[in-house]
Amino acid sequence: MSAPSTRCTSPCWRSCALLLQAQDSAHAIFGATDEMKLRSSLTLFAAAAPDEALFAACLRHFFGGRPDPATLQRLS
Repeated sequence: MSAPSTRCTSPCWRSCALLLQAQDSAHAIFGATDEMKLRSSLTLFAAAAPDEALFAACLRHFFGGRPDPATLQRLS
C-alpha cells in the first residue's frame, strides 16, 4: 500500500489544524490517547514540511512547542 499523496493530505491536515487552534486543549477535544496521536502527527508533519508554519504553531498552541520525542527518535 502506498502512502497518501501530499496533494490530498496537506489541505486536509491544514484545515484540521486551523480548526484545532480555536480550541484550548487537545486533551479536552480528543482524550488522552488521541491527544498523543495528535502530538505525534504534528511532530511528523512539522519535520516533513519545515516551511509549513501551521504544524509548528499547533505544537506551540497545544504542547508548549514540545514535539513528540518518540516520533523524533523514529525519524532520526
